Amino acid sequence: MLVLMHSIPKQLHMRVDALAILGTGLGEPERYAQAFADWNDPGSAARFCFVTGAYQAEHQAFIQTPDSLSERFGFIRRDGLFVQPEADHTLHQAEWTREQVQNTGATSVAVYAPHYHLLRAWLTFVQSIVVKANITIPVIPVQVDVSPFSVLSQFAEDGILRHQLIAGEFDRARQYTQKGNVADFPEVFKYMKWLWKNL
Repeated sequence: MLVLMHSIPKQLHMRVDALAILGTGLGEPERYAQAFADWNDPGSAARFCFVTGAYQAEHQAFIQTPDSLSERFGFIRRDGLFVQPEADHTLHQAEWTREQVQNTGATSVAVYAPHYHLLRAWLTFVQSIVVKANITIPVIPVQVDVSPFSVLSQFAEDGILRHQLIAGEFDRARQYTQKGNVADFPEVFKYMKWLWKNL
């Protein structure tokens, strides 16, 4: 599924109707900064920006509002900006994003996440939006540019590098697939055939 995901052309994220930022309290401001740069870019086609909430138990989590985000990350376009104050996990973020897609009529969405989390995040969003809700739109994965050899501040004391989180992400993807929260291979294969026909 990783190969299928990476077959999606990277430049599509500037043509989507909505951006979805996976909020975090892990100490990873790059997630917000990269997505907000695209959101503010005059060349972006996006009408909407969905900022999903962060898990409040994470050590740098904060209650997200348009004002609190602007205080941390500078100017952010306010028209079309929707903010989830907090979230418990990736599924919660995906379900909230699906609600925003339904409410706004967004016709495509780009999902921003770092490399170690991108596959599971994308599969969760595909499951929530496309498979469960039968909203067949392009869901485009966008990798946030962070070094796999850098330490997240959440794990600074233990010196855990980002690439060391990948194995756990694959394990969780398998577990959550069995629970029906993450798209499985037949679902992804079917979806990717549709996506490539409609790019």
